[in-house]
Amino acid sequence: MCYACHMMVHCRFRNREAWEAYREKVRAGGRLKPFLTRDWYSFKRDLLDHWLNLDWTFGAVPVRAVLDEIE
Repeated sequence: MCYACHMMVHCRFRNREAWEAYREKVRAGGRLKPFLTRDWYSFKRDLLDHWLNLDWTFGAVPVRAVLDEIE
């Protein structure tokens, strides 16, 4: 699991709207640029505070919806 997905799992109860939007994008094949370091403040700024403004790219739809299984 990538850092962004891992951290979204941890934050899913306090940031429900961001979690739902994130899962929807991933379900549709969305990908974000990778986090190259484990930087909580960048993650919080980009994914929790400004998740509507993220630049997603889209590829193949995943076969398995792991984030839905965690939910």
